[in-house]
Amino acid sequence: MQEELPVCRLLVQDVAKTYRVYDSPQQRLKDLVGLSGRHQSVEALLPLSFRLAAGETVAIIGANGSGKSTLLQLICGTLTPSGGTITRHGRIAALLELGAGFNPEFSGIENIFLNASINGMSRADTESLLPRILEFADIGEHVHQPVKTYSSGMYVRLAFAVAIHVEPDILIIDEALAVGDEAFQRKCFARLREMQSQGVSILFVSHSAESVVSLCDRALLLDHGQLLFDGEPKQAVGLYQKLLYARPEQRDEVRQGILAQSAAPTMAPEPEPASEAEADHPLHPDFYIEGLVAQSTDYVENGASIEEPFLLDEQGFRVNLLHKGKRYRYRFAVRLHQDVDNFFYGTLIKRVDGVSIGGVSSAPPQQASGVSLPAGSRLTVECEFELSLNAGTYFMNAGVYGDTDQYSGFLARKLDALVFKVLPNPAETATSYVDLGFRCRTLSRA
Repeated sequence: MQEELPVCRLLVQDVAKTYRVYDSPQQRLKDLVGLSGRHQSVEALLPLSFRLAAGETVAIIGANGSGKSTLLQLICGTLTPSGGTITRHGRIAALLELGAGFNPEFSGIENIFLNASINGMSRADTESLLPRILEFADIGEHVHQPVKTYSSGMYVRLAFAVAIHVEPDILIIDEALAVGDEAFQRKCFARLREMQSQGVSILFVSHSAESVVSLCDRALLLDHGQLLFDGEPKQAVGLYQKLLYARPEQRDEVRQGILAQSAAPTMAPEPEPASEAEADHPLHPDFYIEGLVAQSTDYVENGASIEEPFLLDEQGFRVNLLHKGKRYRYRFAVRLHQDVDNFFYGTLIKRVDGVSIGGVSSAPPQQASGVSLPAGSRLTVECEFELSLNAGTYFMNAGVYGDTDQYSGFLARKLDALVFKVLPNPAETATSYVDLGFRCRTLSRA
């Protein structure tokens, strides 16, 4: 009878990592022999705690230098924490930085056996798995050559193939898949979903927002070694991007806002009262749900702000229940706080899992629009479109671009500015998310 898996695969409690940076080798030597060598303490990771349940996939996101790789190395045991405890249940397989766990002088075959033995596999078990590992890696005769001759893509192919076949209870991936080709990435993500269904726990570091939202159950946001947020992936990605695109002088304020938000109880967003502009367009009695409100995230303003986003049907009613094939207008207001040159705006539609469906900008992003506007201007803009999406729930972003005296790029961004649903049609034959206009017909019949 198979042993029941523990609910908690990994328990990280108040784990921290501090490095000592010495003024000179002599000061380091003094410290080694018990004398007091002069040094500075660098906190790579501030005390943090979290759990990883069996079958759960958790993303770790943050800018370079935020402590992601340090945390993973502590979990894997390649680094020793300066404080706190890490409790592991089960076998861990990890893809850390390129080259980790492989001997560059050994051939691919030799490294397969080496890595498998490190993960507790017997030689007999590894030999039985070898054909499957080689088939998944698909690097041909290169497997008999030293790993030091491999490209980064070949290394990742082999390392990932070994990691998924040593039957791990916890799989750790540190951005390794970013260097693989698209076909191999697709195969890897399909295998990760299969492992999820088998109850494998996964820790996943990636800079791909879409991968984090679509693959993970939770996300941890790290910044300067501190855990700022632990929660729903889509919200974590929005907060990370808000921090990433903030001006340097605004980042401390954004950090404190994220920490305060994490400490506060999660509340459902309240529908805002109709503005003067919205009052000119009444709610549709049949195709507007008052409670269908997005939990939007405003990026730090860089000279502009976005207000009052809503959708209008062809009769001028505000709607959030839409029909495929009909035309709609996405409207929002833009308020400029500084003089702006080369002004333009745009929108992007995303699925619930964060995958981009399509969007538009009012001018080619790579070209100067030539539109100059003074500070204090308030514009109402809209993007008209014919809906070709199939039934489902979708989100719309809003963005404003331009040049000010201090900044060039996004002046304001609103993530998940609004949410809408496309109503189902029982006679619909199109599949997936976007109707590409396929028409099926039988040309002959024997």
